[in-house]
Amino acid sequence: MNSPDPDAWPVVVFGRDGDWSEFSMGVVEFLTATYRRTIDIPGMPEAFPGEQPKVTGHDPRTATM
Repeated sequence: MNSPDPDAWPVVVFGRDGDWSEFSMGVVEFLTATYRRTIDIPGMPEAFPGEQPKVTGHDPRTATM
């Protein structure tokens, strides 16, 4: 990932099993494939993302570790 162009960056996912998976696509394409269940993401639960997935915002001021 040496490109200054964000569209050239791959998506990298850290799975439950501790492995990293790299996907050669942009984040919008990755999220679309995830929610349509047309992509296999190693290390994620079989039922991921669930029957009725939803996207929620993240507020770092209220996030807990």
